[in-house]
Amino acid sequence: MASYNRIFSRPETLASISHERLIQLLAPHGKALTACGFTLPPNGKPIDYDQLSHVLMAPSDLPLVLPTDLIDALYVIADFSNNEALYLLIDALDRKSLKITRTHDQAPIDVAIDAWLLDKQCVLDAHLELYTQRPRSFKYLPCASDDRAASIPTAEAIQQIRPKLNLAYDKHHLALDPSITPYDRGDLFQFLVRRGDPLLRIVPFNKSSASSLINPQQFDLVVYDKRAGDLRMNVDAVWLTELYQECFGELLFGSATAFEQAEKFSLDVIRTDGAACLQCQDVPGIEWVKLVEIKRLALGGGFDVTKRPDVFAYYNSVGKPIPSGGKLVKAVFEMKFTDTKKTTRVTVYAPNRTSHHRDNHNVLIDKWLELRGFVVNDAQPTVREDVEGHEVLVGTGIAADVHDQLSRMGLPVGLGGSIDRPVATTNRPSRERDPIAGQTPRR
Repeated sequence: MASYNRIFSRPETLASISHERLIQLLAPHGKALTACGFTLPPNGKPIDYDQLSHVLMAPSDLPLVLPTDLIDALYVIADFSNNEALYLLIDALDRKSLKITRTHDQAPIDVAIDAWLLDKQCVLDAHLELYTQRPRSFKYLPCASDDRAASIPTAEAIQQIRPKLNLAYDKHHLALDPSITPYDRGDLFQFLVRRGDPLLRIVPFNKSSASSLINPQQFDLVVYDKRAGDLRMNVDAVWLTELYQECFGELLFGSATAFEQAEKFSLDVIRTDGAACLQCQDVPGIEWVKLVEIKRLALGGGFDVTKRPDVFAYYNSVGKPIPSGGKLVKAVFEMKFTDTKKTTRVTVYAPNRTSHHRDNHNVLIDKWLELRGFVVNDAQPTVREDVEGHEVLVGTGIAADVHDQLSRMGLPVGLGGSIDRPVATTNRPSRERDPIAGQTPRR
């Protein structure tokens, strides 16, 4: 079994479950929850969602370890909170001739809890079928300096960045005054940002009342890794990435430029180490790893993509190595964890993003990436390549080789200079194809 604490990092799910059903789900674990600081409310009394979220988010701060079956149940049930998942679950119940009592207040996630209490294995089977490509993506921003020491911010310090957050939120039509909850987990500082999305107009289906406007609740997760010295975040907009980069830089180090857009991951080890880059025996909790997809910049424009159940085995079968030309920009790994029956896919995008399903396996994934050499030790300015294969320094729009020449000549190469012009790129759609089979993958 993996040697790490299990947490549930989707507190928005808890409030979306009906009061009665959430109590039913938590009741078998009442003693453990009470020992950890959360007491189930008496009949009819409201649930303290903030305290429940804290208990589920920060087990390392608690006197007892939470039951893993409760954490697993919450993750499984949370995945059935949409219509597509609901229909799939209903089909699974029908196949086993199981019926749940329909009530007037059942949202999809409530149906999932009713089904879980009726037949846990049926829900697990349906979840296995549901488990498709819906990953959580993290953007990584390395520290700009070698000084990585930081302390968990106080409530007063968090209050200092609120005006800047509100200014940006107001500009983008978000609700003001977000809630920021810090969690000190040793080498990790986690910040859960609870905010309101832009207004959503709700029109009732079966009532004659007028429509209503709400700010849907949203959660952003921002994590500072003191050991690695980087800030990573799960957000749904570029402007939020830039905003949190500045605000959390000020919060942790007193500088909006404490974190930078720099290279975090390199996929070169796939070529240099071959299948050895998939070893995982030194990471307890990971059973095996396979490389199932690579994407590289193609000479002359576009991308070459290879998708196979085992990329290394495929190239061995055709007697060819992985092509050496063109920068590797994406790799997809299939991972089997020792505490789960199903596999999960972890996608690494060079230079600084990962994407995967398993929120509670972040620690294992990060450790494996570092041990296998996918993590760049010394962060470098982020470099991208246009479709013609020229390396371009992000933030300047200048080809890297030209950048060096201009620097040696003493000419300005920053933003706004007369010589500083974006490198022209074609607008034609990129063509992805398998470099060996010569076929374009189906989309």
